[in-house]
Amino acid sequence: MHMPKISIVALLWAALLCLNGCGSGTGDSAAQTSAEQVAAADSDSSEAAADADAVYEDTQELMGTVITVRAFGSHAKEGVEAAFSRAAELEQVFSNTISDSEVCRVNQAAKAAVGTEIPVSEEFAAVLAESLKYGEMSGGALDCTIGDLIDLWGIGTDHAAIPPEEQIQALLRPDGWKDVTLDTEARAVSFANDAVTLNFGAVAKGYISDEIKIAIQDAGVTSGLMSLGGNVMTLGTKPDLSLIHISEPTRLGM
Repeated sequence: MHMPKISIVALLWAALLCLNGCGSGTGDSAAQTSAEQVAAADSDSSEAAADADAVYEDTQELMGTVITVRAFGSHAKEGVEAAFSRAAELEQVFSNTISDSEVCRVNQAAKAAVGTEIPVSEEFAAVLAESLKYGEMSGGALDCTIGDLIDLWGIGTDHAAIPPEEQIQALLRPDGWKDVTLDTEARAVSFANDAVTLNFGAVAKGYISDEIKIAIQDAGVTSGLMSLGGNVMTLGTKPDLSLIHISEPTRLGM
């Protein structure tokens, strides 16, 4: 049986059309997939760039001063929050204006039991050790035991004022740092007399700066700027590589 020629031609055309249709569909699908992949890559790149350029900053009052922390990058917010959490913890150790802070409790206990060792925290012992070292190195110019003298000014209170000279002279203690003993192994402190009042205002902010830097690094931040009442700590480089300018004191008439 012979099939008519016209039928054979029709079948050939139908097969060609089917092949073309299938090939076109496959090509369109591949092109669409490729376009979607490029779009997704562009989106990921944009998000990564946005994360790298992200900046988060917060300012709070702690330790009787203004603290500002600015962090860059995708972990900026977590880093700043971690920094202030750590600063708040250390304020409870070193603040002389918080009645139940560790330094206030140690002062009270050591004054009430002169010569008795009072246990202290690791942070307290570290800062006290540095304070006593600098007291000795400076010949008493930096003295962490003059808390009563500092209190005369009433700084941070509603009765701040310059005290009379006779009150200042009565509380001056040129070798006060010698009246404090720190047992580093037992991590305990004792006073030689009740004239000692510890105040770490000259040292604690530097220690806190170091600690909040560690806190933001642990949160994944690699670039940041911290200011604790003028005590400035930096981490890494600014994403835009811009400079930080420091004024020369002599040009400001200082």
